[in-house]
Amino acid sequence: MAEGRLVTAGYGDRMRSVSVFPDARQAPCAGRRPPAAAGARLARRSAGNYRRRWSPEAQRDGLAHLVQPLTVNGMDDRTMTFAGSVLAGVSWIVVLSALLWNTGEDAVLPALLLDFHSRTFPYPFTIQNLMWIVFFVGGGELLLRHVAGTAEGRQLNRALLPEDDGTALRGPELGGLYREVRRSDPDGRYWLQRLLTTLIPRFRSSGSTDQVNAVFSSSLDLYQHESELHYNLLRYLVWLIPTLGFIGTVTGIALALGEAGVFLSSAGAEAGVSPAAIPNAGSGPDPAQVRAESMQTMISQLGVAFYTTLLALLQSAILMATMHVVQGREERALNQVGQYCLRNFVNRLAEGRPESRPPEGEEHVG
Repeated sequence: MAEGRLVTAGYGDRMRSVSVFPDARQAPCAGRRPPAAAGARLARRSAGNYRRRWSPEAQRDGLAHLVQPLTVNGMDDRTMTFAGSVLAGVSWIVVLSALLWNTGEDAVLPALLLDFHSRTFPYPFTIQNLMWIVFFVGGGELLLRHVAGTAEGRQLNRALLPEDDGTALRGPELGGLYREVRRSDPDGRYWLQRLLTTLIPRFRSSGSTDQVNAVFSSSLDLYQHESELHYNLLRYLVWLIPTLGFIGTVTGIALALGEAGVFLSSAGAEAGVSPAAIPNAGSGPDPAQVRAESMQTMISQLGVAFYTTLLALLQSAILMATMHVVQGREERALNQVGQYCLRNFVNRLAEGRPESRPPEGEEHVG
């Protein structure tokens, strides 16, 4: 048997020794081993992956990849974000209450922000405080989406695909790439890895770039819809805050009208009947004093009515503007993932005969 030489080749941290013979027909398993040119190309690609893996940029991205799953995806993360947002909202109310504690009852800022000296609701159970908690929950959702969008964009720095001008991808060479992509995201959290682990088995089983293009377009549409679904709760919160403000307005106006009835009754009693004609008039409350108290209460309730709407509109405007910015960043990340895969994977595919079965250990993840 002819003598050969050993070339260490592999993908990422999984290295193996490939026996390369001067003549491919002299190899013991010629049908299953790559020829010399393929082995050399495989070794060079592995060396490039090794240098990229241990570069400072790759190390930074790898550390971020280890931390992000704890704070980005899953119901547990959303639950923790919700609890933290409610706690932050309560803390904000406590801080504002401490800062505005010594203000007078006629001060505008406490009435606007907290309804601090409320005569309508028992403090701290006011409409404004409920709106602040909802506002902070919305802010927590925005933070969650911002972190997710940033993590999706950072996956493009992992150099999973060849980015030079001359590399072509063929079916038999994609097994190692598939395993490298799977190792970079074992849980299937990110769009880039999910897209590649869908396209690679499709091309290896069909050998058709047309089918890959069809799956590519369908996958991007599904990811776009998935991104939209993540903002359903946030859109509801943006709608809920003005609704709470309008509820406070209607409640304040209704109570103010009740006080206006008391005011008019006291004014009519004083104008229509003299005190001397009323038995025991001196022992009853002074109509002027009743009228003054009714007027003060009515003005306070009207203030609640308009302040809740004003604060709700301001909070809603802040959440809506921030939501558009964050959603734009996430959609831009998805667009960049699509362009990256189209440029460095789909356009590099060379059609050939489909493989009869995938390599051992390879499985399809959608």
